[in-house]
Amino acid sequence: MKTLAGRMRSDPAQFPRPMSGQSPPVAWEGWGERAMMASRKIKQKQNGIRRLFQEQNGVCFYCRKPMLIARIPAGQVQPRNLATLDHIIPRSAGGANGPTLNCVAACHSCNNERGTKDARMFMLEKQGLA
Repeated sequence: MKTLAGRMRSDPAQFPRPMSGQSPPVAWEGWGERAMMASRKIKQKQNGIRRLFQEQNGVCFYCRKPMLIARIPAGQVQPRNLATLDHIIPRSAGGANGPTLNCVAACHSCNNERGTKDARMFMLEKQGLA
């Protein structure tokens, strides 16, 4: 596998875990740090969703229906009213990724339905005003 910088990255599954007392192979160095950074980012995202959920009194930014906050294991179907983090200006269009700058809490169905549509127009459509 190649990273964005073009450097080769080894898959740790190719290498057996070192036995206790042995030094790990070079491919294992740094994987613990990357896993901790990924875990930290996930927790920051979850905290951002919770904060926005509370600020919006638990209702979707677009359809104004009640949402729920829950941990859904990977691979399971997401409930339609699950609170998600939605970027007002899509990241693909250069929008910021910070939860305080460019994000709202939206239900899973509205977030998927909106895609890259304009947030104002989509909200007016969902509330029957457009």
